[in-house]
Amino acid sequence: MTQNTADGDKSCGPQLLPDGEPTNEWGLDELSLYAQIQHHQIIDGEKSLTPSYWRLGQALVLAKEAFNHGQWARYLTDLGIDKTRASKARAIYRTFDNEENVAGLTVEEAYTKRQRKQPVAPDGQDDDSALLNEDGKRLRRSIATISTRTDKTLDDAAFAEPREAVILIPAVRKAIQRLQNLLDYLEERATHAQADASAQHKDSEKPPEATS
Repeated sequence: MTQNTADGDKSCGPQLLPDGEPTNEWGLDELSLYAQIQHHQIIDGEKSLTPSYWRLGQALVLAKEAFNHGQWARYLTDLGIDKTRASKARAIYRTFDNEENVAGLTVEEAYTKRQRKQPVAPDGQDDDSALLNEDGKRLRRSIATISTRTDKTLDDAAFAEPREAVILIPAVRKAIQRLQNLLDYLEERATHAQADASAQHKDSEKPPEATS
């Protein structure tokens, strides 16, 4: 059997493979070439599926507006759509303006380019990183990571079994309490900063003492 090597192979021409499927009698070079050919066929097949993922995502993004998380999970189950596939499809649709833009990409390549939610800066403070020291920047990154991971777990929570939900609820409450403690600490520090700024402002408004 003669098979052409896949793009990027260093061979100068077609190489011969034994007829039939691989056996113990095949050499390592023959097995490697066969595996490379099959791999490229898989990649080509995956690229043909990506536009279908985009179209699936388009339908699911529109449909999801009619459901809350619990209902959404049941809806996907009724349709026989795997939750991971649904999440990937929605992410791909939100990332690319049209299905033509995913041409030539595998599903994983398109998914890797997905849009990630970024923390929203307060009004009038598009970039206040310059006001933070290294500890502050590290804290901001940690908070952003928590937010991102929470977004990712929402769909998983929607598919949790009732028994699993009972087990997970205490852990979620504990995490919320820790975040509340973090918020309390930050609000306390912010109050002190506002008080200090107010005191400095009052001092600046005092008239200078008269000299004799």
